[in-house]
Amino acid sequence: MESTGTVTEYTPDSSLVLDSGSGEPVHFIFGRNVTYVGADGQPVQASGLRKNLRVRVHYLVVGGDKVIDKVTLTE
Repeated sequence: MESTGTVTEYTPDSSLVLDSGSGEPVHFIFGRNVTYVGADGQPVQASGLRKNLRVRVHYLVVGGDKVIDKVTLTE
């Protein structure tokens, strides 16, 4: 599954909250092995992720949690 939005809260290696434009924030947690990709498709460091950045997250639903396995920076 995937979701696109603006990062409103970010705790490195722990959690991420997106404003997807639906009115309700969407909460995610990070999986053990997360891939970070820039808008150009090239790998980037996790440190490139920050609040107010627009991203697309790929995730799995595990036990009710949305667990991120890939983050793509869209800007």
